[in-house]
Amino acid sequence: MDAYLHCLSHTPLVGLVDPEQAVLDEVNGVIADARRRIAAFDPELVVLFAPDHYNGFFYDVMPPFCLGVGATAIGDFASAAGDLPVPTELAEACAHAVINSGIDLAVSYNMQVDHGFAQPLEFLLGGLDRVPVLPVFINGVAAPLPGFQRTRLLGEAMGRFLNTLNKRVLILGSGGLSHQPPVPELAKADAHLRDRLLGSGKQ
Repeated sequence: MDAYLHCLSHTPLVGLVDPEQAVLDEVNGVIADARRRIAAFDPELVVLFAPDHYNGFFYDVMPPFCLGVGATAIGDFASAAGDLPVPTELAEACAHAVINSGIDLAVSYNMQVDHGFAQPLEFLLGGLDRVPVLPVFINGVAAPLPGFQRTRLLGEAMGRFLNTLNKRVLILGSGGLSHQPPVPELAKADAHLRDRLLGSGKQ
């Protein structure tokens, strides 16, 4: 396996609450440079680690980690919408390998993902469907959260599996690297919000 790692912050406010033009130009330039490096690497597979913002995962079932064997982007905040090109057999093999290594990885054959997954694929690859992708959800908002140690062990288990592949693998991390936006908390939610967090907000 040849691997290339890149991390990118995501935000639903792109195009809605932009900074001054000089800052925006700098950010866009950095993303363009990353896009060129990734194009030169020419990945055959993308492994994308990202959170959710109560758009696909709710408190009816909230796993710490989930691999999408099938996944669809919902298109929130004008991000790209549509099916992700998940290679089913490879995703299933990955899930078995990670679970057999001692990590309790959930799987979903109908995973809904939001801008946290869609934006890196849009900005760095030009769309959702350019390269086969293994989408991996990491719960980053809904307490109790997985700890850093367990998350690292997930990454190590994924890495061991990927190392068995004769592929160029782009590993993407998507998150809020510079901020911690407010998110609803179940313990503080009123009845209406609690109902949504328990799953009534599913699309």
